[in-house]
Amino acid sequence: MKHKLIGIDLAKNVFQVCAVNQAGKLVFNHEVGRARLGEVMTSQDPTQVAMEACASAHYWGRKFERMGHHVILIPPQHVQPFVRGGKSDARDALAIVEAAQRPKLHPVPIKSVLQQDLQSIHRVRSQCIAQISAAGNQIRGIAREYGVELKSGIHALVKHIPEVLEDGENELTPVVRQLASEQLEHLRRLRLRSEALHARMIELASQDPAYCRLLELPAGATWRWSGRRLSLPRLDRQRSLVPKGP
Repeated sequence: MKHKLIGIDLAKNVFQVCAVNQAGKLVFNHEVGRARLGEVMTSQDPTQVAMEACASAHYWGRKFERMGHHVILIPPQHVQPFVRGGKSDARDALAIVEAAQRPKLHPVPIKSVLQQDLQSIHRVRSQCIAQISAAGNQIRGIAREYGVELKSGIHALVKHIPEVLEDGENELTPVVRQLASEQLEHLRRLRLRSEALHARMIELASQDPAYCRLLELPAGATWRWSGRRLSLPRLDRQRSLVPKGP
């Protein structure tokens, strides 16, 4: 039987699958285990499948598209207004079905494997940059307790710490000098890690035709998107479009 629309409330292990017919009436709304979800969707005739754009949505979207289904990912904020009553997986799945039928819905594009690889590296690198900032702030805070003011900025801090450690006239104790030396080494390792991740991002991005086309755009170029005129920032071709961290 061909359904008009199937809505899936994604989860870790137990998914809620809801289907409506051509008349918009509910056909079923039941739980499906992770191990059986692929089997259940394979048994369905190709149709439209709607899910929230949340964790694992892009993976399942690619999988269902390979089965012949047309998949749309809905921003979670567009689903919430259609949830009726208290929180439950069945109501959430039904809300996804209702939201998917709204006119002028702007779904989230399904990411390719390459795009998700880039996103994963970016998230790890962002965490690395946050750790660099935290370690630098910690070193400054500890030194300040001993009357030593270190320079702001990671680059200046890394350059300044050795000078401070060699200064025998400040009030840093041997314990703090050892800690600062260890933290300096930790900072250097984090920065090397961040640079390596950045290089990997550039290498992967160069495989994306869209990235290559963007590099070909002249500086100051303009284009229209959603009726608005946008200006392309001036791009130095020797620099990456992916901003470097501290």
